[in-house]
Amino acid sequence: TPQEYLEMSTIESNTAMTEASVALFITSIGSTFNGTQIVRNHVMGAKGKSFYGIQSELSYAGCSFINNTAVQNSQNLYLILSKLTISNSLFVDSEDFYTFNQIKSFNGGFINIVESSVNISYSNFTSGIANLGGSIFCSIYTDIVFDNIRISESTAYESGGGIYSIYSKSVKITNSTFADNYSQIGDAISIGSSEKTNQIIDSNFKSKVSPNMIYMKTTNLNLNGCNFSQE
Repeated sequence: TPQEYLEMSTIESNTAMTEASVALFITSIGSTFNGTQIVRNHVMGAKGKSFYGIQSELSYAGCSFINNTAVQNSQNLYLILSKLTISNSLFVDSEDFYTFNQIKSFNGGFINIVESSVNISYSNFTSGIANLGGSIFCSIYTDIVFDNIRISESTAYESGGGIYSIYSKSVKITNSTFADNYSQIGDAISIGSSEKTNQIIDSNFKSKVSPNMIYMKTTNLNLNGCNFSQE
C-alpha cells in the first residue's frame, strides 16, 4: 500500500488541467503532511481541488492552505471513502478570485468529504466561500469530529456559512468558535438528516448581524455549554 511523508516543505503555484493540482491519492494508507505550506495552486478543469483522495487515509499536521483555487468542487481537499485527520493547521482564502457562477459550483470552500470520517482539531478556517458549506462540506454517512477549531468570515450562498452536513452519521463539535460567518440558512452550521444525535458542546457563536447561527432539519441535537452573542 503506497505511503507518502512530506515535512517542512512548500508546494506553490502548480496548475492542473483537470483535477488535483497537488496530489491524487487512491488507496493510499498513512500519507502524512507535516509543517507543509500549500499555496496558490490552481485547477482549471471541472474536477477542481488541490488534494483528491479515494479510499485513502490522509493526515495533515501544522499545515497551511493559502489561496488555492479551482473552478468546481473544493479548492483544497476532496475525499471519498477516506479517513482525514487535520491538526494545528490553517486554511485561508483571501483573494477575490471567483465569479458568482463558479461559487455556485462549490460545496465546501476548503474541504469536501463524502462517505468518510473526518477529525479536525486546533485548526483555523478563514474567509471560505461556497454554495453549501462556506468552509467545510460533509455528506453521506460521514463521521465528523471537530475539536478546538475556529471558523470565521466564511460565506455560503445557500446554506451552512461555516459547516454544512447532510446525511452524515453524526456531527460532534467541542470547544470551538464560529465568528462572523454568513448564509441564508445557518450562518455558522447547517445539519440535515443525521443518522445519530449531533453534539455541540462548550462552543462560542458570534455574529454582527443575524441570529441565524445554527440550522437543523430532520435531525437531533444535544447543545450544551454554548455561548451565543451578537456584536
